[in-house]
Amino acid sequence: MAETLQNNKVALRACILYEVLSRQPIYNCYTNFCNRIGDDVIGYREFEFWFYRFYQGNHELDSERSLHVALSILDLPEKLLHKIVDKLKNKNRLIVRKVSRKMREVIDTHNPGFKTLGFFVKKNYTSLLVDNMEIKYSSVGRDCVLKYGQKTKTIIGAKSVDVAFNDFGIIMKNPALRLEKFPIQLSVDVEQTGTYFSTLLDVLKSSMSCLHVKKFHGTDFSEEQLLLVIPFLKAGYLEKIELLSNEPTDLEKIAKLEQWKRAQVFDSFWKSYKVSVEDMLHFREFYVIVPCFSKEDAVKLRDLLTKSVDFENGCFKFPETNIIEIVRVFILDYEGEERAKIDYNENGTDFILDFSTEHFRLTKKKIVDSD
Repeated sequence: MAETLQNNKVALRACILYEVLSRQPIYNCYTNFCNRIGDDVIGYREFEFWFYRFYQGNHELDSERSLHVALSILDLPEKLLHKIVDKLKNKNRLIVRKVSRKMREVIDTHNPGFKTLGFFVKKNYTSLLVDNMEIKYSSVGRDCVLKYGQKTKTIIGAKSVDVAFNDFGIIMKNPALRLEKFPIQLSVDVEQTGTYFSTLLDVLKSSMSCLHVKKFHGTDFSEEQLLLVIPFLKAGYLEKIELLSNEPTDLEKIAKLEQWKRAQVFDSFWKSYKVSVEDMLHFREFYVIVPCFSKEDAVKLRDLLTKSVDFENGCFKFPETNIIEIVRVFILDYEGEERAKIDYNENGTDFILDFSTEHFRLTKKKIVDSD
């Protein structure tokens, strides 16, 4: 049906007349028209011409359009269109993007201006975070309901997670995207995880290049999934990795990735992460939950400590252990409390040891310039 209409000018104009008779604003009419017939059948400028022609009472469907028509915003030079896009808020850019193919191309190659892009798939809804604006996608019957701020929109016959992934993918294709924060979460039932993760990979693969992300925040990813996701982030540009997991995770293979080796900060939460001391000391700062921390680990930490040029602060969190044995690796005759903060010097570099039976933190003292 749609293909038949697309190839018949009179039929298309009849569809526009139908939208005029609905007495909705022109943008709503154009959106409805594109949803029914197709996004690329008629550009906004063409639709606008016939819309107002019919609106003013001229209902002739087979007349030809005059060549002498006023210019629209789409006739402006691309440089000016980019300046106009600069003035638009993020949510308005998503709306204007649907006006025409030209506006879509301008917006999809324009620096979007926001610093945070987050995508969260949960059991009851999916959400897209753009800076401080959160768009929630929920399923109501067979329809998708979008909520952002005080506004609500219903997309009839659409799956909420599909609409969310589509919007997320549109943003991800922008080659000018530069992000401070990139939080991703897949917290769904086990049987759904594989499907949604495959879709996530498709979105990442569709991006024009490695993603310029400074801070990656991954929630509920397995080791195998992280090994597939992290390589999409540009090594060297990525500064911080944060992981949250409900299951213990082995980081041994992940620690071999260039993105890991060149990152500056690592944080972990919830469950434990299996990782060697050697793979942590290149970080400037780290907080890692480990299944255990032995005397042998403490020896490695002591021996590598001053070899790490960038190291400033690191903490190992672990189940209750004999912390006195650990501390004596650094201070041979330590006879103090199990919980304390003490000064420590290694090869002329001063540190603070902060420890208890469940954690061990090392902080390099900053050199204060007396001048």
